[in-house]
Amino acid sequence: MRLSDADVHLILISGESLKSMARRFGISKQAVSQIRLGRTHRAVAPELPRRTPAKFCTACRFWRGGSDPCSQGMPDPVYEGKTFAADCDLFEQRRSTKPTGGKFS
Repeated sequence: MRLSDADVHLILISGESLKSMARRFGISKQAVSQIRLGRTHRAVAPELPRRTPAKFCTACRFWRGGSDPCSQGMPDPVYEGKTFAADCDLFEQRRSTKPTGGKFS
């Protein structure tokens, strides 16, 4: 199904879940997510902010996994939670999305 500009606009401003929006427009949840992240339909409503993907320790270039997961000595995500990366000043997105091992891979 091809989405109209109005459909994309609604997806961008709506607080509805991915599942709900996907059902409404007959598209996949991934398609809704891609729109909201600005990976598709970037030309539609460029004034509207796109969401930034969540940061996870396991996606950081400093993530090693194992018993000492962060090579920069940051708090252990096993105890702090893997979303600690959102507050980490040293976070750098790893180029490869392959898991590197460890508890959260």
